[in-house]
Amino acid sequence: MSDHERHVCAQTSAQPSVGENGNTTPPCERPPVPGRVGRVVVLVLLGLILTYQLLIPPVVGQGDQGDFGRLFQRFGIQSDISDYNRRYFGYFIRTWKIEENTASGTGFLSPDVLLVAASLSLNSLLSKTGLYDIRCLALVRMALFLAAAALVGAGLYTFLLAWNEFLFALVFINSQDLKTLPVGLLDLQSRFL
Repeated sequence: MSDHERHVCAQTSAQPSVGENGNTTPPCERPPVPGRVGRVVVLVLLGLILTYQLLIPPVVGQGDQGDFGRLFQRFGIQSDISDYNRRYFGYFIRTWKIEENTASGTGFLSPDVLLVAASLSLNSLLSKTGLYDIRCLALVRMALFLAAAALVGAGLYTFLLAWNEFLFALVFINSQDLKTLPVGLLDLQSRFL
């Protein structure tokens, strides 16, 4: 069906029409959309590719490169893996050992130090003594991200409510006795400035 036929079909009613020779033609039927199945297949393939890239080793960019060691040195957290390739280029090191006697006050200083300290507190509740589970750090980071998103959303919502109240009061309230504080301040500012 051409674009013109689709346009004509969309404008006609759903009643069958009678032709010049008396034959009735069925109402326009919506043809199946060929792209729906294709979109679903593409989305499923994309999901499988992302799952493979994120969960099946080796993953490029997941290696340690020594940053964890420098960051965790402050807290006495060390890797117990001695194999160089597995330690620095492996897929994922979930558990680390905690040796408090090797903790130093110096080390790699970054904003992550606060997150690691919070995850150590959480780790003491959830993990065995002497072991640090890196998933505690992931939980702290996720909680911080979700809290930040919630604070931004609440701030925007509060701002919109306050702004809508200001405009409502500015437009509809004419009496000096009934003006709200923001409108009164604007009126005061416009009188003296």
